[in-house]
Amino acid sequence: MISIATKRVPPEARQIGQNFRLLREQAGLTQKEIARMLGVSFQQIQKYERGENRLPVDRLHALKNILGVSYHAFFKGLDKAEASDKSWPEKLYQLLTDIENPVLQNKIERVIAIMAE
Repeated sequence: MISIATKRVPPEARQIGQNFRLLREQAGLTQKEIARMLGVSFQQIQKYERGENRLPVDRLHALKNILGVSYHAFFKGLDKAEASDKSWPEKLYQLLTDIENPVLQNKIERVIAIMAE
């Protein structure tokens, strides 16, 4: 009997998919709109968001541009285990760089600088 191997997607794909969904919703776009822009079915977008299929690099690049975010935004939450090993300045830096809005990021940097005086 021939067995067909099931497709295995790493657990990271689920986190990336959840981040993708959040970013899409924040941009006010539907799955159908994203699908049309990428030239895929909305069902494929659903699979990416649920982590059932890996998000190919070329589509990740296109999504980065469509959503106006950094690559890092798709990978948030994957380094949580490593975060506990970081010093507080490293944690603070990571949190600050996770902020997508450059105006808000700059204001927080100024507040920290004032507090450090």
